Amino acid sequence: MDYKKITGESTKDEKKQNVSLMDKLKLNSLEYKSPLYSAPVSLRNTRQFPFAQSSYNSGQTMMATLQSSSFYLDGRNSRLEFSVELTGTAGEAFSWGEGSALNVVRSIVLTSRSGTEISRLNSVNLFHAKVDRFTRSKDWFESEGTMLGYEKETNTLDGNGKYTEKYAIPLPFLSGFFAPLNSQYLPPYICSGLKIEIQLATPAEALHRTTGANTVTYRIIDPVVVCDLVKMSDKTDQVMTAVAHKAGLDIVFDEYDTFSTVTSSDKNTIDINKSCSKASKVIVCARTSANVSAVDQDAMKSEGFSFNEYQARVGSVYHPQKAISDYVSAYANALHLFRGMRKNERHNPYSKIQQFKTASGTNYGHAVLGTDLSRSSLIDSQCVPLNNSHSLSLSVGFSSAVARQIDAFLVYKKVCKAFTNNAIIYE
Repeated sequence: MDYKKITGESTKDEKKQNVSLMDKLKLNSLEYKSPLYSAPVSLRNTRQFPFAQSSYNSGQTMMATLQSSSFYLDGRNSRLEFSVELTGTAGEAFSWGEGSALNVVRSIVLTSRSGTEISRLNSVNLFHAKVDRFTRSKDWFESEGTMLGYEKETNTLDGNGKYTEKYAIPLPFLSGFFAPLNSQYLPPYICSGLKIEIQLATPAEALHRTTGANTVTYRIIDPVVVCDLVKMSDKTDQVMTAVAHKAGLDIVFDEYDTFSTVTSSDKNTIDINKSCSKASKVIVCARTSANVSAVDQDAMKSEGFSFNEYQARVGSVYHPQKAISDYVSAYANALHLFRGMRKNERHNPYSKIQQFKTASGTNYGHAVLGTDLSRSSLIDSQCVPLNNSHSLSLSVGFSSAVARQIDAFLVYKKVCKAFTNNAIIYE
């Protein structure tokens, strides 16, 4: 930046006057700056891309294709919009429980126009129901989170047995690919022709019936992907295209794999069979089987804290060195686990220790355990490799032996090398 300086040459009194003027300008922060060069973006616009159908029933797969042409995609400012229509008996009430409108998203697959699978995520709904409580603040839940359906207690069906409401979900909630760690914009070689497939969850998985005793169905109406697109200047686009053609553009993002098991044992060992070069976290939650499959229960809610043992083994090293066996240590572990995923360290997470410990009542059942596999608290990319000789194993114990489902999410770094005509994925 260039600064304009106020100088004076004349009498001693005039110099004193000029110095006094500079002091006043600095005191009031009146320093005018001008950029040395112009921005590389020449045009910005918002476009909507509809899905193949105008409505989808629960359990179906939604499909859409982005056609961004020569525009770059700002995934952080783009979103998925849709309306949810509930159909049942008049007067019945439903809620999203501990989750949000993301409850309807069971899995998502992103495929490039060349046929390369860029991202495949399962249990998207459960992942965010657990992670968001520790990575987002109370202010977020009461503002931006309301677009997703958080903090909405009940949705009561009208006299015709219908209820409809619209939601907006930022694209990074669907996949970390839309919020790359090393860039703001996604190149057109990937976004133009990008195929999005979303499998919808069942009503019992997505909804929590709070009033009534009958069945309910839902459908998604008018789903669209609203994209924030920018066009680069000719010179910038020429340079980017040349790099993409020769060496490819590296897009680094967070991905996760899901490992689930149903058990009635109080002692369990879960082997994470995954090979990757940079594993950063493993997240574990437990839900009673009855809650997972019943519409009158909240499928997203963790059971009350019943862990009496948690420990991870990476190769020959145990994390933590002594197994976690009480809820206070477990809550402190969860705060440490998600600290690196929070956007602003000054914002405290939404979940409190009482909500972590118990499962009864509204906005409770947040219990989650895990291990931070990062080697450094300063460098996000310093993660551990996992392979056949350096595997990850979890020991999970409970105070009671009941039928429950244990879900483990392995978070790791993924690289999409985007060329002008294809893409290559590295894990």
